[in-house]
Amino acid sequence: MSTAPKIRDEKDKPVLLSAITADVNVLITGDKDFTGIDVDRPEILTPTEFLDRY
Repeated sequence: MSTAPKIRDEKDKPVLLSAITADVNVLITGDKDFTGIDVDRPEILTPTEFLDRY
């Protein structure tokens, strides 16, 4: 990824970039600032979405 994805709260960017760098499959968060982020991976899910899916 050549540029960092856009995220509403800049303070959350290190969390997202760490998940991308670590090549995780899923990022589980209740933080609404992570909704609507355009990334292929990791898949960003709320705890409820994760439990429903897995």
